[in-house]
Amino acid sequence: MRVRLFKARGYLCERCKAPGCPLELHHKTYTNLGYERDEDLEVVCHDCHKEADLEREKLGRLNAVSALYEARLDGWASKKYGEEWEQRDDADYIAEKFDDWADRQDGW
Repeated sequence: MRVRLFKARGYLCERCKAPGCPLELHHKTYTNLGYERDEDLEVVCHDCHKEADLEREKLGRLNAVSALYEARLDGWASKKYGEEWEQRDDADYIAEKFDDWADRQDGW
């Protein structure tokens, strides 16, 4: 896979396009680890690989924060409005009410 991708992508870093530098494969995601699709991988030089790893890590943290927010919203809204609160016409209003409530809580 490695050789095929290097060849298909022109033996250049996909980020900085530096010719002649040693190339590495960067996993954009680990979701399909062991069964990677071409779009899951990026051909990069060592310096760009470090940067790409930091970006993936930051995105992972943002996704974790978003998942936590969604879980807290769902728990709060389910208790206050019932399990099917997301099916209501005013679900956006309910989410705003949650945000107002959360802003008033200590440590949120």
